Amino acid sequence: MGRQDSVCWITGWIPEDQTGNLQREQSGDGPAWGISLRDPEPGETPPTLLRPPKPFRPVLALFEGLSISPAYEETDISVPFFAFFSIFFAMLVGDGGYGAIVLALTIWARSKMRKAPSAPFTLLTVFSLATIAWGFLSNTWFGCSLECLNHPVAQWLGDPSYNNMMLLCFTLGVTHLAFARIWNAVMIFPDSKFLAQLGWAGILGFMYCMTCNIVGIFTCPKFMYWVFGVAVVLVFGFSLKKSELKEHGIELGLLPLNIVSTLGDIISYVRLFAVGLASVKVAQNFNDMAIGLGLPLWAKIIPMVLILLLGHGLNLAMAALSILVHAVRLNTLEFSNHKGISWAGYAYKPFKRKSADAANA
Repeated sequence: MGRQDSVCWITGWIPEDQTGNLQREQSGDGPAWGISLRDPEPGETPPTLLRPPKPFRPVLALFEGLSISPAYEETDISVPFFAFFSIFFAMLVGDGGYGAIVLALTIWARSKMRKAPSAPFTLLTVFSLATIAWGFLSNTWFGCSLECLNHPVAQWLGDPSYNNMMLLCFTLGVTHLAFARIWNAVMIFPDSKFLAQLGWAGILGFMYCMTCNIVGIFTCPKFMYWVFGVAVVLVFGFSLKKSELKEHGIELGLLPLNIVSTLGDIISYVRLFAVGLASVKVAQNFNDMAIGLGLPLWAKIIPMVLILLLGHGLNLAMAALSILVHAVRLNTLEFSNHKGISWAGYAYKPFKRKSADAANA
């Protein structure tokens, strides 16, 4: 707010589709005041207002909790962020029993806090249901496997060599990252730079095959070497226009390093398997510790219950920490780097008149 003599003014940002409301207020009854509207100018940093589809809107509570927001000119990735974060949440927790506990606690907390915003509870409900679904797929319940749920998918995921789980993680990784590149290509088409984005998608496909080849899952098909060659040509040939070479030509020199780094990006998704497996193994060890107490049955019931409660509670807390570290990273670093999201923005939070009840609270 500024003031000079008897004139006061306030400046700020407002969504373009809400300017009509402001103009109607200005033309109504009351003290006279003026209004001047303009678009953001180069060099200004407007806030970012995200409006994802209603089913995905709860993810904004996650963005707020993490204090992240894409920059004003960047893409809203709320939908894929929510979808993949739910998958990562489930795989990192790795146990359907823990998902059931989170769901029960969420329902209980919501019943006690009916006036609280619904978004956090919606998020936890979706994440816990995804974890329960993963528990059914992997047949993992508090570190145990149920014989009645030992279906073919659980047997495939439980391959003792762990190759199938790593294959799933790498496949999720290449799908996640290639989706970002293809999305970029669609957005900038028919600009010739879309070919460079398709080239990056091809490079990711080749690095996926090489990653699987390195860990012994399958041999990289020979045709993928041709795909890689064509993809590299597209990236080098269409990443920059001739008019941009003088100012951004140095970026071409860094492309070999960026191409090699895509291998690390794919391998990074193995953390979903490693952390989830660690969670299951910790749960199994606490189960064995509780059951293996060398005491008479009547004397070991209480210690066994305490060990199980403490052990699984600690394991669930560690899983929550791993989600904050790994699930967030895969979306805000690996995926965002390929999508071109810097998270350098700040959320649009307008001031507003509070109700009397809210003001007195």
